[in-house]
Amino acid sequence: MRIMDRNDYPIIVSRILKYLYWQLVEGKPVKGWKISHLTDLYEGINQDYWAYIIYSLLKSGYIRGIKAKRKSGRYIIGDLNKAEITPKGIMYLITDPVMEDCRNMPV
Repeated sequence: MRIMDRNDYPIIVSRILKYLYWQLVEGKPVKGWKISHLTDLYEGINQDYWAYIIYSLLKSGYIRGIKAKRKSGRYIIGDLNKAEITPKGIMYLITDPVMEDCRNMPV
């Protein structure tokens, strides 16, 4: 098995879900810039790839609160400050073997 790069899909998904989960647990508001493609955690990621990931998380039911749509082949993502992890997203984060591997990787 190859070691995943910091911008591989599962790594980014794990980081987004972990952040949203801990904001929920600690009762703190989400700071959208912390899950934005512009944060240092996703350095080098292009906006379209990041938007695809957010859109996929929404459509899979792992997160909610963000408005998103696909228009002319591009993903348009709304206010990230309204993002929240769903119970399904929590279960995915804590039970999926790939997510477990990602959780154990250094940032």
